[in-house]
Amino acid sequence: AGVAVALAVLAALRPDLFALAVSMLRTDLVAFGGALAALPVMRHEVVHLRGWMSDAAFLDGVAIGQVTPGPIILTAAFIGWRVDGPLGSVVAGLAIFTPSLFFMLGAERLVSRIEHSRIYRRAVRATLAGFTGLLGYLAISVAQALPPTPLPAVIGVAAFAALRTGVDVLYVVGAGALVSWLLG
Repeated sequence: AGVAVALAVLAALRPDLFALAVSMLRTDLVAFGGALAALPVMRHEVVHLRGWMSDAAFLDGVAIGQVTPGPIILTAAFIGWRVDGPLGSVVAGLAIFTPSLFFMLGAERLVSRIEHSRIYRRAVRATLAGFTGLLGYLAISVAQALPPTPLPAVIGVAAFAALRTGVDVLYVVGAGALVSWLLG
């Protein structure tokens, strides 16, 4: 009930923040494949549907989020900041958490009852396959938004190879950022 009241207050007093909250709520509702699965939906919401920022600005937010704990939450806070400063960050951060919180609180019993069902396992596999496609689309979109130089491709291939050989992701991200900064 608290969420409904907060949304009603935002709708009445701050329609811009209401739109931001609804956008982040919708984004999290489809984040079944993990937080990264939300990025294509988030990008569609904030770049194409709402026009709150350009692709380049969105990628900046994703990059900032990736080098910190809680990447999608910080990306949401970045978007909120762009929409309405600190208050926008708080609204976006809370909204992006809300559906997952309610799902986790309510679904644990249900999942423990149905997790051995063949229909449930098939539905989970189908959902994950769909999100794998969304992530592939996001990777292509990101690649298209990068500068048309070989450096991003070289860094991407090197990062992929490093991750496949077991190098810690923190080192890969740090090295990629350093090389990009030094050569870019």
